[in-house]
Amino acid sequence: MKKIFKYLCYCLPAIALTVGCTQDDSISEFQPDTNKTGNVTLLASIENADSRASVVATGETRWQANDAIKVVCNDGSVAVFNIDGTGETRRALFTGTLEGKSIGEYALYPTSVELSGDNISVTLPSEIAPSPTGTCAFMAGVINEKNEVEFKQLTAYVTVQMNKLAPETGSIVFSSDKNLSGLHSVTLPDGMTAGAAATDGDATVTISFAESAPTMVNAFFALPVGNYAHLTATAYNKEGKKISEVVLGTLIAASRGLLLDYQIEMPVMVPSKPAPIEGTVNVAGIYWALGNLQYQKGGAADAGFAEGWRIAPSQEYFFHSETTKSGDIKNLTNYDICDHFNYGGIADPFDAAAEVSAVVTDPTFNMSGKLFTDQACTAATTDFAAAKFGDIAYWATNRKFRMPTREEFEALEAKASAQLGTYNGIKGVLFFDPEFGEDPVKSLDTEVEFTAEQMATGLFLPYAGRGYNRTDNGTQWNIYKLGSQGCYRGGDIYIGDGADQPCYGLIYAVQNTGGDNAVPYWNKAFDAKGRYSIRPVYTGEVGGIPTPTPTPGVTPKPVDGDWGGNTPGGNIDENPYNGEL
Repeated sequence: MKKIFKYLCYCLPAIALTVGCTQDDSISEFQPDTNKTGNVTLLASIENADSRASVVATGETRWQANDAIKVVCNDGSVAVFNIDGTGETRRALFTGTLEGKSIGEYALYPTSVELSGDNISVTLPSEIAPSPTGTCAFMAGVINEKNEVEFKQLTAYVTVQMNKLAPETGSIVFSSDKNLSGLHSVTLPDGMTAGAAATDGDATVTISFAESAPTMVNAFFALPVGNYAHLTATAYNKEGKKISEVVLGTLIAASRGLLLDYQIEMPVMVPSKPAPIEGTVNVAGIYWALGNLQYQKGGAADAGFAEGWRIAPSQEYFFHSETTKSGDIKNLTNYDICDHFNYGGIADPFDAAAEVSAVVTDPTFNMSGKLFTDQACTAATTDFAAAKFGDIAYWATNRKFRMPTREEFEALEAKASAQLGTYNGIKGVLFFDPEFGEDPVKSLDTEVEFTAEQMATGLFLPYAGRGYNRTDNGTQWNIYKLGSQGCYRGGDIYIGDGADQPCYGLIYAVQNTGGDNAVPYWNKAFDAKGRYSIRPVYTGEVGGIPTPTPTPGVTPKPVDGDWGGNTPGGNIDENPYNGEL
């Protein structure tokens, strides 16, 4: 039996829907009898689908030629009764022959319905053909003493008219937070009132096009009873690339027999880019700074930043990058500049001594965008002058930027494509959003040369090296792995195993080891005292720099002296250590 919707006159700019049937549906020759066995005739009708969503369809249903129903017999078996006539009527006769058994209580539709005791089930199709009309996917009815049965709809139904399809459309996939296809069941007789309940899952319904898709397509499919967060239509081209997506509806309450009608347009969709923000690049939905966080003693600060603090002048730039390009990466003796930091040591972010970095034991801790007065980071403060621990990027940029979170690094890993390469002679990894509908691709074992245009739309993390923790031979200022590794701090922590190292700062590492190496990496070797780069994330906050800048409350390291003009980091211009690698 095909379910036919009799369309009212509904005019569109280019088309008018006039599908319907007008034949007389009376069954004047039917005489009810009491035959329950042998040659049996039933008079079957169908309750109409109820459309409250649109005036396009009346929800009228008619039996069609070659329809058949299943009849449950008194012994629990089933028999198929075929339509007697040509259909096109709201009521129809169905006949069958029963030998050695008699007619039972229920009739079922379609004939693919499975019966197990009082439970009936049907598999809703995952592939359908374009059509504004369709089959009543799941029905059941009670057979009365006069051999009459009114079938009850056990699902809701959806009709969709999709306009402006691109010729390259290869398929349209309907999806939701519930299963739209697959096995659904009810228990009789309650199921005829409640309907077939929706099940959790992501099973979809698909229309496929072997040739060029028409500009207008109609679809009809069943919708099991339940509450749906959304119902979405997604168009893919012949190569499987997403080219358009429309949310048909949200917070849908699908009741038994409800008919939902939608009309949508699905041209090739080019999503709008996020609004640009000066000084940032948007990748994976996150606004990243266009350079690493840096401190230069006596240097000019970026507008609104703390004295000496800035974002690097370009994405690829880091201190000592010139020597990295030339191959001479030894004897780095200029200690007036730093862009590798410990975990949370606002008072002294450059030092690798145990007393200057944050010491946290809460495994859920994240200091991104937060300031504290104590080393355990339990005493939060909004007073920049009092802050001695916390997010150094947030402090130095006066709330404009902050450290990334673990969630943001993982979004970068999951959503962005990545390519190993060089720009201006500096090696690193460029992250960029894939084309709409494309999956992200990582190519980290083949090196390319990036263009200025590519750099302008991507996030480039250079191989700026890493700083070890303090050692007895005075190498706390050394920067290692220049040109082969970049390690970037996040605000979250990793709890270590040893009591002497209660936490490690979260590190996202990109490194020149080949393969898919740009993965989240929690540093277990050098704890919170290790010094790593920070690529800040834009916060959208504004405000002036507080005065005075905070005065550290720890003994200057590595030698006694002033604090470099009352700025964090100690008297680094008098540091005696040689940075030879």
